[in-house]
Amino acid sequence: MSTTSVSPQALAINGGTPVRSTFLPYGRQAIDEADIQAVVDVLRSDWLTTGPKVGEFEEAFAARVQNDADELEYQTEREVRKHPERKEEREKYVQTYQKEVTEFLAFLTQRTLPNTQLDPDHIELSGWVLFSTKNKWLGDWKKPEGFLLRFPIADKIVEFPFELPAQQGDLILRRRPQ
Repeated sequence: MSTTSVSPQALAINGGTPVRSTFLPYGRQAIDEADIQAVVDVLRSDWLTTGPKVGEFEEAFAARVQNDADELEYQTEREVRKHPERKEEREKYVQTYQKEVTEFLAFLTQRTLPNTQLDPDHIELSGWVLFSTKNKWLGDWKKPEGFLLRFPIADKIVEFPFELPAQQGDLILRRRPQ
């Protein structure tokens, strides 16, 4: 194996010739007109944080997880046919994967914020609020980003602005001690 040495002065960042003529992005969003229309539809609806899109998301997520599990099972069967000596190792991997998926789905169904109407009989609600970061961040957080959590209550909308990651000194909501 040969090693090529490059002086720091030859690097493009130091005035040398760039290796690429175009910028190489870390990630690129894949947003099409259907994605934009889906966002517009939700923004024009009465449901920004709960509602029918939640169920659609849950079904799509479950289908994705199931497809991933089916693909893993198929690939495992294929690999075991080629390499029978790996059967035990691959079966253990599949069992671990199935256990993790089951635990994750249980978390989602038991701990996420339920679709509930607050009224005098139901004055408190708790649960996790999840949102997608697909195509948003790669690696560490680059800089704080602002978010707005909105809840419809009666004829008003209550807003909770927050930033991720939280800055030192920010109010961070935590579960109250029992």
